[in-house]
Amino acid sequence: MQPSLPRPPKGIVRLKYSTTVEGWNARYMREGVRFSQLFTDSQYGGPEASLEAAIAWRKQAETLLPPMSRREYAAVRRANNSSGESGVHRTIGEYYKGKPRYYWRAMWSPAKGKRRYKTFSVQKFGEEEAKRLAIEARRLALESLDAEWPEGSWPTSRDEGDHSDGVLDQDVFAYEGNDKFAIHKSKERDRTLRQAKLRAFFAAHGDLFCEICRFSFEEQYGALGRGLIEVHHLLPVAEMTQTHKTTLEELMCVCSNCHFALHNGDPQSNLEALRFIFDARRHTKTKNEPSDAADSR
Repeated sequence: MQPSLPRPPKGIVRLKYSTTVEGWNARYMREGVRFSQLFTDSQYGGPEASLEAAIAWRKQAETLLPPMSRREYAAVRRANNSSGESGVHRTIGEYYKGKPRYYWRAMWSPAKGKRRYKTFSVQKFGEEEAKRLAIEARRLALESLDAEWPEGSWPTSRDEGDHSDGVLDQDVFAYEGNDKFAIHKSKERDRTLRQAKLRAFFAAHGDLFCEICRFSFEEQYGALGRGLIEVHHLLPVAEMTQTHKTTLEELMCVCSNCHFALHNGDPQSNLEALRFIFDARRHTKTKNEPSDAADSR
């Protein structure tokens, strides 16, 4: 008689690859992206230890990639938003005497799967006042929402929930190209140190690639990408003093996309999150997950 297995928490399932390979698969999804990792009994010495490792991995995922609160989610700006304010847009109502009536509409979600609207007539209030009233109505509505999502109701994608169905303005334009002269104060960087980092990295790896996602410009673009990579300072340049000595160990080779993501907030915490994301993706690609039919709970 086989000993009973411990009961896993939510997001972790028991998988059996073969008669000799069993383990726990930890799964985590944020904003439509799924991460998963297998923790085998043979690797950790038994089902209890492998489950403990799977739980620790999932807790790390929740820490590095926390879900948005309801208020944060509601504040995400939509691509077809015409006001510059999330959840507020200009729309066309019914026609009156052959002419359309225009409105500014505020929209919010008081609960999962539900919508609330409030519209303000441009004809009645004027363009700017109707827009202001709609923005204010949505702000007041959001203040009444709970900061966190009720249990089990977190959205899995930014595409769910608070959509803006306003008409996309195809006539948006701006005048650009004027000469502008400005004086900037910036921290000095030493380009010779960058070149030294590239030489050392190439000597060690035989290629220049992103240390986070492994993207290689030369592999992707051929001769056009040869020698291309960006260098990231682990210690932000803005925090350096005049006497700071930057070593090659304080520099990372990163692609443009990862570099942009690193500086989208706190670079140090973003680096942890990005490393976790790509490590999980690489692990998922190297392991062919069995079908749900192979799950044994």
